[in-house]
Amino acid sequence: MRQLKKVMECMKGTVVLPRVRPRTESRRPMPWRTAISGQSLVMLMAVAVLLLGSALPSFAITAPTSGSLFYDVYDIVVNSMLKGAIGFVAAILVFMMGIGLFFVQKIIPGIIGVVCAALIIKADAIVTTLGLTF
Repeated sequence: MRQLKKVMECMKGTVVLPRVRPRTESRRPMPWRTAISGQSLVMLMAVAVLLLGSALPSFAITAPTSGSLFYDVYDIVVNSMLKGAIGFVAAILVFMMGIGLFFVQKIIPGIIGVVCAALIIKADAIVTTLGLTF
């Protein structure tokens, strides 16, 4: 107690700043900073080779011809609407909306709008490449 009083008397008039400990990184590595072991890398490469080697043929379809099943639906939706004036006007409007979003600093929605406009313009090619899901 006496020593504390002596220290307090010596320190009169001096400013004592609080001691700040420097920040240190956590001792645990972050999950994305861990290295991939050699065994898991070999396993990953083997799985990639197997997937590429066993690729199935694509199930792309050809556009239906006159007289085939659902030709009228395909003709109205794809040929008349998407490839016609309605699809062109819709693509232009979506494209302009995307450009407008760029001007108000909404970059991601603007990019999505421009990509959607490109998808509308190429909708007939996309429909024929969907394959089994169509």
